[in-house]
Amino acid sequence: MHRDMGRYILSRLLQAVPVVFLVSILAFMIMVLIPGDPAELLAGDQSSPEVVQRIRDQLGLNRPLGVRFVDYYKHLFRGDLGHSIFFNDDVTTTVLNRLPFTFTLAGFAGVTAVVFGVFLGILAVANINQRPWFDQILSVLSVAGITIAGFLLAILLILLFSVKLAWFPTGGYVPLTRDFATGLRSLVLPALTLALPNIAYLARMTRSCMLDVYQADYIATARAKGLAERTVLLRHALKNALIPVLTIVGFIFGRLMVGAVVTETIFYLPGFGRMLLVAVQRRDYPLIQGAMLLIGIVFVAINLITDVAYCYLDPRIRYN
Repeated sequence: MHRDMGRYILSRLLQAVPVVFLVSILAFMIMVLIPGDPAELLAGDQSSPEVVQRIRDQLGLNRPLGVRFVDYYKHLFRGDLGHSIFFNDDVTTTVLNRLPFTFTLAGFAGVTAVVFGVFLGILAVANINQRPWFDQILSVLSVAGITIAGFLLAILLILLFSVKLAWFPTGGYVPLTRDFATGLRSLVLPALTLALPNIAYLARMTRSCMLDVYQADYIATARAKGLAERTVLLRHALKNALIPVLTIVGFIFGRLMVGAVVTETIFYLPGFGRMLLVAVQRRDYPLIQGAMLLIGIVFVAINLITDVAYCYLDPRIRYN
């Protein structure tokens, strides 16, 4: 089985190579497809032609497209993603300095979403006959949580927990290594902003999958044997219901990386999302290219981890 798993992981890695290559092409094409002259956009309206020309030379825009494409991949294979114009540092260094915070925030929010989302979904199914009002309330709250905009949710949380109750700071971040308690408090509201919509989504998905599993023959057989309803729920229904939920979990962790752009900006956090927004605002194309490529790699890695976990949960899957 371990050999089959190794072959499966290797095959999935090989399948990911064309995806990463396609993402790298799209990242390169930003400089080509963007309207107008990137050098003029970077220099500003009041800049002289000499300044525009210097920026154009710096970015290599005067060279033929084919030469730039080959040169782009030469640097890429050496691990050189270019030089950030705004931050005046290597793109790799600029991104890697900010990714740990975003991974911490996304991990905090993701674990919160999975734990509470799955728990609420199970709780709704367990009480669907005895307490139908609980299921109805959960359904209403789930719809509200899914539909509310992230920036509006962040503002509401700040008004309630920061301004009104003064429990958490309105923004900023203290590293956990410097002051763990203060750093944790500064993460709570941003993590809740990311987690609450996903809690609602996972609760609805878990509830739906559990109800589908409840229609299976083996559930009726387990009940006919006289097993307690809690045993039927947790031992027989839950594992099979979580298989499709696992796919959603992988998708959610990808969404958290995207949602970090808005959340980190509102709470003024030093993460990857806010860096990317600054790069777009400042027309820092090398940084945008490198960030896009790394986002693609992160999504591929998340999908790979999800697929492997899927195989462990469902023994019916064959490693091809």
